[in-house]
Amino acid sequence: MTRIVFIITSKGKPGGVERRFLRVAEFLNDQPGTECVVLASASFFSGFKLDQVKTVELEATGLVRRAVEITDFVRQYGISHVHIASNPGLLSAFLCGIIRVLGKKVSISSVNSSKVNRQHFEIRSRIAHRVAYKFANKVDFLSDSILEKHQELFGVPKSKGRVSECSFLANKLETVNSGERNIDICFVARLVPLKGIELLLDALSEIQPTLNVRICGDGPMKSYIHSRVDVLKSHNITVGYCENPIDILSKSKIFVSLQTYNNYPSQSVFEAIKSGCLVIATDVGETRKILNDENSILIKDRAMLISAINTALKNDDFRDSLISESRKVFRKHNIKNFSDYFATEILEVEPSN
Repeated sequence: MTRIVFIITSKGKPGGVERRFLRVAEFLNDQPGTECVVLASASFFSGFKLDQVKTVELEATGLVRRAVEITDFVRQYGISHVHIASNPGLLSAFLCGIIRVLGKKVSISSVNSSKVNRQHFEIRSRIAHRVAYKFANKVDFLSDSILEKHQELFGVPKSKGRVSECSFLANKLETVNSGERNIDICFVARLVPLKGIELLLDALSEIQPTLNVRICGDGPMKSYIHSRVDVLKSHNITVGYCENPIDILSKSKIFVSLQTYNNYPSQSVFEAIKSGCLVIATDVGETRKILNDENSILIKDRAMLISAINTALKNDDFRDSLISESRKVFRKHNIKNFSDYFATEILEVEPSN
């Protein structure tokens, strides 16, 4: 029996990255000869339920105490492989070293595409990345661009870095084909810089017809967004956190993904496609791994965004044809393909049949 533990060091409700690894744990746990366990804080589990996978709530506080708590679990439960499903930090760097001393295999994921130069990382973060990459057996990178940048910044050995050729939809969703769509534009993201909310608000200021717009998310830019929305009186704009974005996406005509550096592999994009939205996205980074000119509208600036919104809302047949084409992405981007990659390249076990 191969016992694998997924450690999630982030607190609060699970985001797209965390949901992906919870699904991977569920999928691998169903394979013969494999047992998966997920370790995370109690607050994390309050936002996501796992039925078939063993979960353990971490109780210790502080870096050293939490590292000891995790290490004790790894030894007592007979864990074969530890995967840290969070970006490198001081705790994960410490764990990578300890787990290797115990003679166990350890891997880590690196998923932050918004930090693209040395100045984006504090000194302790740089140290944590270097230590984690030094001791980890394998490093799972979300995209080629992150791997290349971290090889440049932190010297990731070529023998350790891996990138999947696909991603997948973390939520178990049924395809939405019908129903009233009374929301013209939907934006779903954490309200932080580089997500493109300014670009959307700038475009709305120049669009004449009154639109129903929903901005779903929370974060430090919320007050700024409210100040901008107060000026845009010509549109009906609602801002707030959405417990289940699918409820909003399934009522929306257009979903916008306007990140500055990369829209791949955004969980919100996959959710929007499954929910029957037309995706309008910035043509940056590796966005074309999932989106192209046949299944979405790719834009480069405000003028193109304004034109794309107007065209999509005025032409239902055009919008429907792109939506239909976009759903073909799930032929490649699915949990089976990703889990096979993860099993062979990161965990170094046999993939499922």
